Amino acid sequence: MAEKKQNPGSTGAAKRQRLTDKEELFCRYYLKNFNATRAYQEAYGVSWDTANRNAYKKLRLSKIRDKIEKLKAERFAEIELTKEDLIRKHAQIAFSDITDFIEIRQTDAGTMYPVLKEGFDGSAIAELTFTDKVGGIKIRLADKQKSLDWLAKAMGAEEDHAESGVVLIPEVTDG
Repeated sequence: MAEKKQNPGSTGAAKRQRLTDKEELFCRYYLKNFNATRAYQEAYGVSWDTANRNAYKKLRLSKIRDKIEKLKAERFAEIELTKEDLIRKHAQIAFSDITDFIEIRQTDAGTMYPVLKEGFDGSAIAELTFTDKVGGIKIRLADKQKSLDWLAKAMGAEEDHAESGVVLIPEVTDG
C-alpha cells in the first residue's frame, strides 16, 4: 500500500483546528447574542429548523468552543475589563444610596429641595429627570437587587444559603 505524503509544515491536529469561514462567522455571530440557532442561521444562510438541528452540534466541537473562548478573551482585553472591575461596579450599585447623589437644601422660607451633588458618579443611576418644580429631580437608581444577586452568585453565597436551609425566593414581576 502506498504511503500518504504529508506536508512537513502541517500537522493533523493543526488542520483539524482550522475553522472554515462559516465556522468563524458562526463564532462571531454567537458572541453577539449567545443564541446558537440564530448564529447558525446567519452564518450558514439556512432555515430556522435546519439551524436549530445543527447549531448545538456545532457548539459541541472543541475547535468552535476554543475559538469562542478566544474571542471572548480578546473582547475583554480590548475593553480592559477584569473580574474585579465587575465586582467593584456591582458592589457600587448594590450598596448605593440616594444620598450619594443628592443633598437636601432649605430655602430661607424653610422649603426643602434636592440638589445634585457636584462630581457624583452617575453610573449607578438608571434615570435622571428634572421636573418643572424648583429643584425638582426624579432619580431612579440601577437595580440594586440584581447587583446583590450577581454578587451573591459570584461570591458563592447562594451555596451558603442552601447549606443553612435558607431559601432565596426570586422576585415575581408582571409580564
